[in-house]
Amino acid sequence: MELDNNWINDYELKEINYNDFYKDDIKYIKIYYLLINRKLTLENIYEENFFLESKNKLKKHELISIVNKYKDKNKKSNKKIKLLSLLKYNIDIDSDEVVNYLKNDTEDTVFLDLFKNLNDIDFKQSISMFEDLNSLFCVFIESNETSNQTKRIVLHSKNKKTKKNKV
Repeated sequence: MELDNNWINDYELKEINYNDFYKDDIKYIKIYYLLINRKLTLENIYEENFFLESKNKLKKHELISIVNKYKDKNKKSNKKIKLLSLLKYNIDIDSDEVVNYLKNDTEDTVFLDLFKNLNDIDFKQSISMFEDLNSLFCVFIESNETSNQTKRIVLHSKNKKTKKNKV
């Protein structure tokens, strides 16, 4: 006596159409490099796809290599640049909420997070159809500094002797 498994196959065939609406791990992100010049205008935008070592997480050493790679690319132009901020854009909305999100007037910055330190960045699972929108924005600014040394201020006193306190 055999079991009838046809209903399982039918269900799987129907379910293929809805795979884009299920949450999935993030395996890659888009990285945008934004360069702001000394006049505070956007000078350059560069984009690349980056495959993550571990799912849903951009590790610290990956982030440092990303930043250094872009800095090295700009050393040829003799511009001194520094990292101003990191912005993570991660759409983690559930498939049930997509229609409500599109119909209602919501904030544009709901999925945007600001990072000021170079640490691990965690991404939440995202619907497969929105996976291409998950990204990291690295904002660089051209620095005005000519050298990395700080100016020392030395205070000199005319009286080299210490004063005694009178009791």
